[in-house]
Order: sequence, then structure tokens, then C-alpha cells
Amino acid sequence: MVVARNVRHALRNDSGRPAHGRAKVIPGGRLEEFLTEASRAAQEGLFNERNLPTSLKGALWLAKFAYRFRDETVMCSPPPALQRILLPPIARLAR
Repeated sequence: MVVARNVRHALRNDSGRPAHGRAKVIPGGRLEEFLTEASRAAQEGLFNERNLPTSLKGALWLAKFAYRFRDETVMCSPPPALQRILLPPIARLAR
């Protein structure tokens, strides 16, 4: 499968079992770091299956995470324009 640049997409495992995949990402940037951190946060229950924070701790983590990776990926919700306004101060709070 080829995902064109700037096209909204998602990765999801609905099986309930560990999944393994292989992808070629050009340029790779910090994708491995992004996916590893997101996976760890999901295992810790910081956000739910709809990618919504489950607590204040989860909301702060998500804001800091989205802000750190803002140059490499765009979270689809809240809208990117709102993220540009809200994420910097919330990410500072999360430190």
C-alpha cells in the first residue's frame, strides 16, 4: 500500500493480539520514536481507542506529544488551526 504525502490515514490493530508490520517510510524522520511513544502511552491507558485522553494526565501527555512531533505529523483533531493556538501553552504546562 502506498500512502501519498499529506493524506490522512491511521494505523489500527483491532485483533486484541500483538501485531507486527513492516513499512518503508521515506523520509523516516522520527517515525519510530513517534510510534514507540504512542504505543507505550496506549498500553499505559493514557488515551482510549478513539485517541481521546482518559484523564488529565493523558490530556497533558497528548498535548506535549503532539507539540513535540508537530513538524512531522498532524493530528486530525482538534483542527490543526486550533492546535497551533492551544498546544504550545498546554505543552509547557505538561513539563
